[in-house]
This record gives sequence, structure tokens and C-alpha cells, in this order.
Amino acid sequence: MPLNKIIEANDITAIAKMLVFGRFGMSNLGTDKLYTQMSNFEYLTLEQISSLIQEKGDGTRIYMKDVAEALNVEVSRLSHTLSRLEEQALIEWKHDPDSDFGTYVILTESGKERLENQEKILRDFYQDVLKDFGRERAVSLVNEMVDLEKVMRKELENR
Repeated sequence: MPLNKIIEANDITAIAKMLVFGRFGMSNLGTDKLYTQMSNFEYLTLEQISSLIQEKGDGTRIYMKDVAEALNVEVSRLSHTLSRLEEQALIEWKHDPDSDFGTYVILTESGKERLENQEKILRDFYQDVLKDFGRERAVSLVNEMVDLEKVMRKELENR
């Protein structure tokens, strides 16, 4: 069914399918090839570590539980990724015996450099995308996606 007909018919099943297929389509565009410095999730993790160190940390480190919470992932999934990042010397991952919060993460100079390189690749790509799609449309779309995700999370929690 064409998109305009789905919207006109207010067909919940069709709209749900469009959301599912839209998410599938976006995740299978091949944008993984943009991640030449690290995997997509490694990038998201390093980006969150960097941001959280500035926002919540002491300027040099952030607790693992804060990173897991920000990424909305289980600590076990995050620990696997942190192990890979530590093997690449992009982070240091240490236990804090004086804290109830457990382990913390430090972004190394190599990690900062690799993150910066990856961000340049993404910035260059999305700069071209936004030229064609429109910056205002993209901001509006992101805001709508954030709102939709919040509602979906709430509904999932209630089930």
C-alpha cells in the first residue's frame, strides 16, 4: 500500500509495518562502511564516554554504569565492547576500590584521536546528506524519532 494511502486509511497494522520496515531499511543501508576507525557500537560507546566525562565525570574518567545507562544497554554487553576498546588501547578500564560505583573508564589519547577521525568521516558524509535532505527536515525527523522512541519504551515497559 502506498504511504499516502496508509496515512489516509489510518491503518495501524500498515503503519506498524512501515515503522518496522523503515527501521530495517535504515539499518541496512550499508552505512557500516563509514565506520573505518571502529565499529558503529564502538563509536557510540567512545562518543558517550567522551561526552559523559565532560558532563558527569571528573574531566578524566566516567563510571561504567553511567555509560551503560546512557547507551541503554546491559553492563554485560558494554563490558564486552570495553574489552575490545581496551585491547586497542583506546580506553583504560579500571576498578575503583574506594567507590560503590565499581569500574570506571578513561579515554586515552589514542582513543580521542581515533574518535576524532571517525567523527570527521561521519561529519563529511552527513554534511552531504543534509545538503540534499535539508538540515531543518533532519532536525525535525530526529526530534520525532526521539519522541517516538520514548513512547515505545514506555509501552514496552507496561507490557
